Amino acid sequence: MYIRRTKTKAASHGEDSYTYRIVESVRVGAQVKQRTILNLGKDFAIEPAHWPLLTARIEQFLQGSAPHQAELFDLADGFRSASGGRR
Repeated sequence: MYIRRTKTKAASHGEDSYTYRIVESVRVGAQVKQRTILNLGKDFAIEPAHWPLLTARIEQFLQGSAPHQAELFDLADGFRSASGGRR
């Protein structure tokens, strides 16, 4: 599972814009395809350095494993350190 940035072209003004999606790879016969789990939209403000932490937490949630309190603090600390201490 990962976050993909997809380029889209707006017909009205012709400029490129981007949308963000959480996708997972699935095998369909002999091919590997990506299936969209969640469309995050165009105003996704989380920095790419944080994406692996976010997708790991979402994957935990989808698998039904409840994180321990310490894991939540580790995740929050990871976000803080990757953003230079900003909240």
